[in-house]
Amino acid sequence: MILSALKYFFKNFLPLALFSLPAAIFLAIKYNHSLFFNYIFNTGIDEGTTPTFIKIYEHFSLLPSINILMILLWSVLLIFSFCLLFAFIERHMKYGISSYLKSLKSVNYSVMVILPAFITIIALEELFAMLNALFVRLLGVTGGTFGSIIVPIIYIVLLIVLFLIYSILSLWIPVRMVTGYSNKDSIRYSLRLTQGRQFKIMFGLMFPLIVTAPIMILFKQLSILQDFNTIVYSLCYIFIIGYLPAYVMAAYFEYSKTERKDIKNKIFRKFKY
Repeated sequence: MILSALKYFFKNFLPLALFSLPAAIFLAIKYNHSLFFNYIFNTGIDEGTTPTFIKIYEHFSLLPSINILMILLWSVLLIFSFCLLFAFIERHMKYGISSYLKSLKSVNYSVMVILPAFITIIALEELFAMLNALFVRLLGVTGGTFGSIIVPIIYIVLLIVLFLIYSILSLWIPVRMVTGYSNKDSIRYSLRLTQGRQFKIMFGLMFPLIVTAPIMILFKQLSILQDFNTIVYSLCYIFIIGYLPAYVMAAYFEYSKTERKDIKNKIFRKFKY
């Protein structure tokens, strides 16, 4: 499924990158200034200082700021990007039609589909951030050697739990986009389709993070040009944001045994003459 998503992403790179760009730039700016990696591994923290829980939480949080207007702007950009991406991919895979204009026209419906899932993901992400900040504050900053060992382990365990939850809910949006089911029925169908496949889907969801995280960490630690870092981070987030909808949509079509018209059309063109 990862190969299928990658193949789709690179063959449709231009529209996926274009739709991902607004959210990718915003996330790049946020995480270019984030120090959550330093807190996890207890590096880069000034000796003699004890960061507060709020300060640590701000670096783990997915939210760009505590400013309400900034959060609203960030949310609008992120939701808009995912609405365009899912609308484009759904129409392409379901009907074999790739259209920028029709993706824009489908935004109103896509918002109703994306918004509940977006709120759920943000709630889970912020709970994840608070738990990590709590453990860093209690163990990482003041726990000495023991804290520096146990905090990364706790972070990895929490990350796996978070993505296992995501794997169970991963087909929620594709089910609702393709079938028009209610949120409740879409979640139920997602649970059924992902049963026994949770770890496989979890790895597929984590794949773009596994690929890009070393790159972003490397540039964070070595580069002195913050603007260049933002460009690199933006490219990484274009890949992450563009890949994830492609992956979950491809997974839905595969696991539900639904025919993908984008593949059929390509095969038809290939053997047309």
